[in-house]
Amino acid sequence: MTETTAKRTQQRVKSKLKRTKVKQKHDKDIISELDPQKMREDILNEAKVLGMAATTTEVFVSRVVDDVIKWLKKRPAVTYDDLNRKIAAEVKKYNEDLAYVYQNRGKII
Repeated sequence: MTETTAKRTQQRVKSKLKRTKVKQKHDKDIISELDPQKMREDILNEAKVLGMAATTTEVFVSRVVDDVIKWLKKRPAVTYDDLNRKIAAEVKKYNEDLAYVYQNRGKII
């Protein structure tokens, strides 16, 4: 094997490793920063998909986001799965269908 082909092989292996690392980043990633506005918009979008009225959803979404942010401040590290479970628990108080969406996020339904 020549030196140039060995380098090409190493480059291909490195690029494959980089791609697999990106594929593994998924729900198990630890959340470093969380924007409450994005969380709010996400919940509103999911509610809109379910056909819920925007006026009624906006009333409880602000409460849900506030409760989740308080919960997050007490935790040193949180994954996306943890966050979705907490959002589902808080949303369940107001709407069971929306909670079901968050409980099964990332899963095939």
